[in-house]
Amino acid sequence: MANLKNKSKQSNTGIVSLVAPPKKPSNQVSFRDFLKQKEQKRTLLILSGLFAVMGIVFGILFPYPFTCADSGGYLLSAVTKSINAWRPMGYSHYVQFVHNFSSSLIAVYVFSYIFHAVASLLFIFSAQYLFKITSKGVFYSMALLIVLSPTLIFATNMLMSDSLFCTLTTLYLTTGLWFVNNPRKVWIYALHLVILVFIYTTRYIGMIYAVITMLMVVIVWIMSIGTKKNRVWYSVALLLPLMVIGITQSSMKKAYSEAHKVKTLSAFEGWQWLNNMSPIIPEIRDLDTSKIKGQKNKELHLFLLSFPDSVYSQFNMLSTGQLWGTELPPKRYLFKTMEELNIPYTQAYAKVSIVFGDYAKQLVRKYPFKYLQSYVYPSFLSTFNFYDMKADLFDNLQDCFKEKDQWFWNYYQMQPKDYHFDYSVFKPIDPIRHIAHYVYWIAGIVCTLLFLLRMKFYITEQKPRFMLLLVLILFVLAYVGGSIIAAPSTVWRYSLPFYIPSIAFMTIIINDFVAWIATKKKPLTQTNE
Repeated sequence: MANLKNKSKQSNTGIVSLVAPPKKPSNQVSFRDFLKQKEQKRTLLILSGLFAVMGIVFGILFPYPFTCADSGGYLLSAVTKSINAWRPMGYSHYVQFVHNFSSSLIAVYVFSYIFHAVASLLFIFSAQYLFKITSKGVFYSMALLIVLSPTLIFATNMLMSDSLFCTLTTLYLTTGLWFVNNPRKVWIYALHLVILVFIYTTRYIGMIYAVITMLMVVIVWIMSIGTKKNRVWYSVALLLPLMVIGITQSSMKKAYSEAHKVKTLSAFEGWQWLNNMSPIIPEIRDLDTSKIKGQKNKELHLFLLSFPDSVYSQFNMLSTGQLWGTELPPKRYLFKTMEELNIPYTQAYAKVSIVFGDYAKQLVRKYPFKYLQSYVYPSFLSTFNFYDMKADLFDNLQDCFKEKDQWFWNYYQMQPKDYHFDYSVFKPIDPIRHIAHYVYWIAGIVCTLLFLLRMKFYITEQKPRFMLLLVLILFVLAYVGGSIIAAPSTVWRYSLPFYIPSIAFMTIIINDFVAWIATKKKPLTQTNE
């Protein structure tokens, strides 16, 4: 019986304990030694080779990056080193960094693809090591779903911030898992915070990541002994994400204010708020304007009511039409402001954004249930929509850079007629992606149910494993929730950041379920002692 108890205790040490961990057991190898093992070396060689072959073939088929309407702003800020009026400067600084080594267009792709491959491999093997993924079939399925993802590959050769943001997110989660696994390694947490800053300067939604990091600290705090020394360390660690984001945000606001003469972080914020709450406007025509605070807000309210109800449709809101439609109320108000104040487009865009945001937030506070019904719920449903990659729109740069954009062609020493692709790969696979989209969500729901059914077992028998799973779960929930509030889902790119962690979560749950089934099938044997 004593031996059986010892075996039972040993079975629960699959992950390093977070509660004053004892000396490393003899059978617990370090991550470095784990990677040196023959099987891992072979797997690393195979996956690295697959990444290399895919990258080379992709680069040959598409020697120029894909673009969309937003690409011009990112690239112009990088080339002219001017502050982007709408988006953070992280990606533009990244392009500048790449161009220090080469001014070739393909250089951005090469750097992005290699960065993505290294981060993905680090995450894949970290997950295998930390979660003890024993089923080879399950592990290789996870690895191939990450390595061969068409959307992740496509994003690496696109002049947009998506690939950089997703790669930084992968590193953020990898360092987060290692921190939760061993919170005593302060350098891991420091690296995690540095990555957090890079994420926030790449996309403003990175602000949500600070909350996720704080939840990670709470997780390890719960698992700690609770000594005075630990309490001090975890209290500091809990505040650091807010501090680094606050300092970074203050610096970004100052730079924006100096460049565009408007005190704001992004010219987009207010526009997005107005777009999101626009379906409420037809329902508040009888609202007494005296109940609206601020003269500018009252004027805006009357201006918006001068348009027919049809322009505030749910379709226009879900497609973010209020941000782009030149004949829709927000843009008409922008042109009116430009004429009245005699100021340039960019400055006027930021000025009216502040008014839009203040007005929209007042209505959200006044009509929270209408807001939930008309925006939050439809935005939530849009998360599950399937979106074609529409690679046919990226056949050349004509949709983004025109003949008149001579700065672009001079910088890259090209002619518009030279920019074209001879192959179409992504559009034909959209039907396959469509099927895979529903398989992905069904698998996610099934794995979530399996996790909930076995949650008591995880908490009582494998608490450290449960805490690491919480990191993946909380990230996906926080990111999806934050995205729903920020803007409705309109393109496939918006779901990229939670793809890898969700695949990892499903992999771990399936691996554990397979192991549990195998244990149930084993016949009971007696041993002579």
